[in-house]
Amino acid sequence: MKKTVKVITIAVAAAALGIFLWSALCAEAEPNVRIIRETEQRVGPASPENFTGEAVSRGYFPAKEIGVSTGEVTFKPGARTAWHTHPRGQMLIITEGRGLVRQWGEEPQEMREGDAVWIPAGVKHWHGAAPDSGVTHIALAPLDEEGRSSTWMEKTNGEDYPGN
Repeated sequence: MKKTVKVITIAVAAAALGIFLWSALCAEAEPNVRIIRETEQRVGPASPENFTGEAVSRGYFPAKEIGVSTGEVTFKPGARTAWHTHPRGQMLIITEGRGLVRQWGEEPQEMREGDAVWIPAGVKHWHGAAPDSGVTHIALAPLDEEGRSSTWMEKTNGEDYPGN
């Protein structure tokens, strides 16, 4: 069941990426299919400046080449991002586990396997695992004119994250 959800999620992510970039890619893309092998993808611990707790990040595609930051992040229980925004919005597709997303000034909302989350441009937020569950998501965020997909801010504190 989980493998089916992941396959469907990846298919949805690929379709969403196509919607974001259709016109740009058609105009500038190489006319050949390109496979980015697992060995070419960036995999490693998430930046301690932008994350609290243990998280591993995988970058699927070269962001500047395609105009979108794409990746998968796996958060251990309690791990989460710092507060941040995206100049052109962000999509999260939850592939495993249970997590939280919180918009500035609002209460946290639960995200579960199979959910898709839209974060509009400029909305200050954080996201990550629930205190008692890990979570994995695929993230897609278009780059702005300067090639940025995120603006990072302060880390969450005890009042921002439940269970602290």
